[in-house]
Amino acid sequence: MGATNYLARLRAVEPVVPGVEIRVVEHGNRIQLTNTSGEDVIVLGYQDEPYLRVGPDGVFENVRSPATYVNRERSATADIPASADADASPEWRRVSDGRTARWHDHRLHHMGAADSQAARDWTVTMRHGDTTIRATGDLVWVPGPSGAPWLAGAALLAAATAAMALTGAWAPTLAAITAVLVAIDIAHVAGTAAFASGSFIAAVGDTLGGSVLSILGWAAGVAAVWLLTRRRPEGLFAAGVAGVSIAVNGGLADLSVLDRSQLPFAWPEVLARAAVAGAIGLGLGLVAAAFIGVARLPVTLGANDP
Repeated sequence: MGATNYLARLRAVEPVVPGVEIRVVEHGNRIQLTNTSGEDVIVLGYQDEPYLRVGPDGVFENVRSPATYVNRERSATADIPASADADASPEWRRVSDGRTARWHDHRLHHMGAADSQAARDWTVTMRHGDTTIRATGDLVWVPGPSGAPWLAGAALLAAATAAMALTGAWAPTLAAITAVLVAIDIAHVAGTAAFASGSFIAAVGDTLGGSVLSILGWAAGVAAVWLLTRRRPEGLFAAGVAGVSIAVNGGLADLSVLDRSQLPFAWPEVLARAAVAGAIGLGLGLVAAAFIGVARLPVTLGANDP
């Protein structure tokens, strides 16, 4: 899920069934059902077919339900096999031994290509024995802030970072800036993973497993810090690689964070915006500093030769 101006809200769950808890999570990107009662809850799909079963034996999905395949991607572009038939008898496949299910539900979020500020209502229907449970809510548009101040701050950071290559203390200064950039990006990736995972331990796993390009950028940053603290010219190349990797993957790729109201981030939103602006400013600044530093290497090294 990316940053958005849409917010899905749960308004009511009727009737209230002891042991059955329904929540909207991730600003409506997913809905969560926890069932600690002694009887299964059946979540109905888009054609009122049995889609999920949550109860004492765990979480099951109906492999004959079209919703099983449609809900695998937020964009609802997954292929639906010919075997999926809303009118067929359910074929349950166990997906978890817990009592909590989280799933994308396209009834909750905006599916159009163009933004629409019109609010709309949604309903997800479930069955608990002979009781029909209806979770109802709405999807509303919440305008985001202006991203201009953050972009201006990023531009200032880039200019200041690039200028550090012109100072006599270029090596330790750029090493420190690189270390700060890597720390900012790690915090940004961890906060995004924690938002989707719901726990710190799961977030660590998601961070390490789903951020290969970021990890490569961090590795280049660590190498740059080690080399620059020793005034090794190779440190400039490593800093440039780290800078462009983090600026692109951790900054420009998440540019919408700066001007959207609903952010996929577990901690205060101002930290997410600061992280993106910092990644862009410090990252691009390091790239420029690397070019400047390499161009000045003969002069710089000559001035420091014994």
